[in-house]
Amino acid sequence: MHQYRKTLLIIPGLPRCATTAVVNLLTQHPDVFSSNIKEPHTLIPEVERSKLWGFDGESKQSFSKLGFIDDEEQYLKNFDFFKEPGVYIDASTLYSVHHSFLNSLENIEAKGIAIKFLILTRDPFKRAYSHYQFSVSRGEDPRNFSDAIREELSGESDGWVIGGYLKGSSLKVVDAILERYSDDTIKIVDIMNDDIQSQAFMSDLNHFLGVSDFQYDLDVYGNESKEYGRIGGFLRKLARKFRSFNPVLLDNKLTRSFFNYFICFLNKYLSKPKGEISDEERQLYMREFGRLK
Repeated sequence: MHQYRKTLLIIPGLPRCATTAVVNLLTQHPDVFSSNIKEPHTLIPEVERSKLWGFDGESKQSFSKLGFIDDEEQYLKNFDFFKEPGVYIDASTLYSVHHSFLNSLENIEAKGIAIKFLILTRDPFKRAYSHYQFSVSRGEDPRNFSDAIREELSGESDGWVIGGYLKGSSLKVVDAILERYSDDTIKIVDIMNDDIQSQAFMSDLNHFLGVSDFQYDLDVYGNESKEYGRIGGFLRKLARKFRSFNPVLLDNKLTRSFFNYFICFLNKYLSKPKGEISDEERQLYMREFGRLK
């Protein structure tokens, strides 16, 4: 039996639940390493990836053109081949709806690497609508919110890489994990109730990961969902296009840091108030989400 000195921490969402902020906090620790590409999504098996698609405006494009890593060698290189002892983070939020990623973990464990999971949750409707706004701002959803929900219910969006706004709020990923792993390998956090940007929370997370305590700088960037106007929206879509050409080159730590500062600028000077969601849309969502569970 392996004596684990290295851990892969998988944060499979939920999407729009402060994953970016938590990663930016954790990676301040000297024994925690972020991957070059924050969300590689490579652990979704190729047989499933080949069937997935994402929106490009109103048209669709295959998974291979979405800017993720679809090669196992590149995935390992993304983590510098796990050379140093410590915790490595794969924050691929699409794992929350594509549970087949669990089938790929045997290859990681065979290298003597332990697996742990961090699940971030929030109010399902607020999460879904934030996810919708974020998708629209990146050119990843041309529909209105109600149509997106109805198409998910009808099966029209089956194969959509995001899975859907209903599926995206489901905690079925927890059940899938616990079918294979013990409950001490998984930590579930409700970001509405837990102050994730606090030393107490981070100390608790350090204990879960088995790393020493650390004094964190709590003022970190979080990937907020906002409406950026025409200029901001265009630039976000353009950045996504460039990333799809060569994710290894264009989604590295340097360019991501630059983009984070850029988005902070947009948040401060160009963002507009969020649009209001109708009571009808809210009721539709919560009714169908209740059936999903």
